[in-house]
Amino acid sequence: MKPFILILGIAGLLFTACKKNDTNKPNPPATGTILLKKIITTSPSDPFKGRPAAEFNYNGTTLHQATIYNYGLYVDEETHTFSYDNQKHLTGSVISHTGPVSNPSVRSVISYTGNDVSNIKLYSKEDYLNADINITYQNGNIAEWSDGNKFKTDYDYDTNGNSYKEVFTDYRNLTPGGIKASYDYQGFDTKIGVNTAIPF
Repeated sequence: MKPFILILGIAGLLFTACKKNDTNKPNPPATGTILLKKIITTSPSDPFKGRPAAEFNYNGTTLHQATIYNYGLYVDEETHTFSYDNQKHLTGSVISHTGPVSNPSVRSVISYTGNDVSNIKLYSKEDYLNADINITYQNGNIAEWSDGNKFKTDYDYDTNGNSYKEVFTDYRNLTPGGIKASYDYQGFDTKIGVNTAIPF
């Protein structure tokens, strides 16, 4: 699931970084535009060193399709085909797998408030109507990550938009209100956290 969110984050970053075109025709990359085409595993200790971790295909400068390669007992190629609205906002994706995956996500839907992402929902093969994963944004930051009735993470930010606290709640043990764990990293890093773009 996390690789998928990483891909959505990359798609969003590429969307905001690339030149917009008002026509529906594919436009060639502008001078100075760099498009990420492939990520290759290079860690010396990785048994899959030299193999692609992900590949990306574009329609001009718009990310059209991304493939994540999952290696292990079974090889799975997880392919995301992205869709956009008339304003060229990323609106979601269709997800397919070549290998055996337990209850895989099969589609995503992205909602906006103005030009800002307000919500990302991920739907699984077993329940096409109710989202498995629900990610809510507020003021451009991730406010809540919910995994059905199992887990939830709430994110807090200071007045400058810096992420400083996460509260993780586990509902699986039927304890009223769930079991909570809090991560407070205020002062650890004054930079805006990566939670503004990609939920890890």
